[in-house]
Amino acid sequence: MNLIMKKVFLLLIAIFVISIANAQWVQTNPDTSVVSTFATKGDTMFCGGEYSYTYNNINQYISKLYLSTDDGDNWTVLSSALTDTSNVNVLAISGNNIILGTYNGMYLSSNYGNSWEEVGFDGFDVIEIATSGDKIFAACIGIGVYLSSDNGSTWTAINNGLKDSASITTLSISGNNIFAGTDGGVYISTNNGSTWTAMNTSLTSSWITSLVIGNNIIIAGTINGGVFISTNNASNWTPINTGLPNNAYVKSLVKIGNNIFAGISGYGVYMSNNNGSSWAPLNTNFKDSVEVLKLAIYNKNIYAGTFSSGVWKHSITNLFPSNAGIISGPNNVCKGQTMVYTVPPIDSAIYYIWILPNGNIDSTTTNSITVNFDSTSTSGYIIVKGTNNCGQGNESSMFVYVAPLPIMPNIIGVPNPQPFSMELYSVSQQLGKTYNWTVTNGNILNGTGTNYINVQWGNTGTGQVYISIADSNNTNCISSSSLTVNIGNLGIETIEDNNGIYIYPNPTKDNLTIETNSNKEQRLEIVNLFGQTTYITIINNKKTTVNTSAFAKGVYILKLSSDKETVVRKFVKE
Repeated sequence: MNLIMKKVFLLLIAIFVISIANAQWVQTNPDTSVVSTFATKGDTMFCGGEYSYTYNNINQYISKLYLSTDDGDNWTVLSSALTDTSNVNVLAISGNNIILGTYNGMYLSSNYGNSWEEVGFDGFDVIEIATSGDKIFAACIGIGVYLSSDNGSTWTAINNGLKDSASITTLSISGNNIFAGTDGGVYISTNNGSTWTAMNTSLTSSWITSLVIGNNIIIAGTINGGVFISTNNASNWTPINTGLPNNAYVKSLVKIGNNIFAGISGYGVYMSNNNGSSWAPLNTNFKDSVEVLKLAIYNKNIYAGTFSSGVWKHSITNLFPSNAGIISGPNNVCKGQTMVYTVPPIDSAIYYIWILPNGNIDSTTTNSITVNFDSTSTSGYIIVKGTNNCGQGNESSMFVYVAPLPIMPNIIGVPNPQPFSMELYSVSQQLGKTYNWTVTNGNILNGTGTNYINVQWGNTGTGQVYISIADSNNTNCISSSSLTVNIGNLGIETIEDNNGIYIYPNPTKDNLTIETNSNKEQRLEIVNLFGQTTYITIINNKKTTVNTSAFAKGVYILKLSSDKETVVRKFVKE
């Protein structure tokens, strides 16, 4: 990297650090002077340490544990029952249990600190605890690493391969691997601690104070050697100290995404946003006397436990994606449609996480998504949020009503009507739908807006019945169909049913002839379109003539009823 590029690079990281430093550090003190450990469970944060006071001119010390449910703004003492111990070194959560490692043994509480049980190492300094499933690993000064699988009831030493004189300072678990930081370098176990192997190639400072693992890298903090990185599971190490104080004594490391925070003895907190390639101080508003013992990251904040002034808090919101804006796109769609939804670009987002109404989760690298609303799609919320290596930003949502397409209608009716005749045309009724009919070469007499209409046709030629059916809640969801009709010539009706009944002429002026193939007695009734009976008689001949000269012009219904059935015909009076 040439000099100009290096200056630009350092300038960029400086700008980045300045941007997150705007919030500054805020002291959120519990009533303790030393905070040396943190742990979190759900929406609760715990911290532990040592409270000092003077009694009869003698310094007194009490171990205390605190909890916060408001992101560390306020703290409540969880228990002060551990008066026979001095300083809580380490705090861990295993299931519903809180486990404390102190200067004088290990303690466990299964009731949020209302009572405590000593679970081993009486008189020994428990310096580190790590948990994996039901396994608890404890590191003690002078006796090495121990394993318990029964909540501390029994312990087994697991020191095979560790240097006899090694003092364990930190433990970290990644998958099936356990890493131990010691005063003699880094050790790894791939079998739950049964055996250990030293992994110190190129590690020029062997006293390890902290280990963090993530994104296929391991970061190690050391005493007076700064920070080292391994990208091959600790097989070899490379120093990453550009921007750190010389011979830095690293008290604590935490990592989120590509961002690493280091607590440096005598220098406060430093951060890197490029996996340690370069560092810059993050100390705005820190007191000069603040000595950082432990760092923790929780809910978009970094916390510093200190030697003399309790807990400090600093927002790292800028490391996370910004809040998602308003989603744009149609909020009424039809099954079978494909729609595009867009959200304004989200700052710092690498991916956009979309949750669709049917619960499916998709991700995009851009701020838009194409959604295919198939036959199984349901109404619900489309949700989007940005994500990066640090975590996720706040989401936004939009309710989308997904309407089913109406069933493709099948028009039922006479395809070959007589000129000027009145015919009924219908489709199956569908709930929650609206009907729109149009007719050519004819007039709709009634039924508009329903699933059927009565049509009076015009003169001979071709006509058409057309219908579109739309969803009542989304008029864009339409299915349509049409029926072409051929309007026949004047004269004898050509349609014949099982009774062989004919009426002619149709249209008629003065006389209407009705022919049947039966001499049996039948009831003949003629009604107009208003349902009024204009003629009624009993016939028992195969051929009957009705005088229609007094009938008003219009369409009439002829009903011929026997003891078995009723046959209906339509005719037009000119």
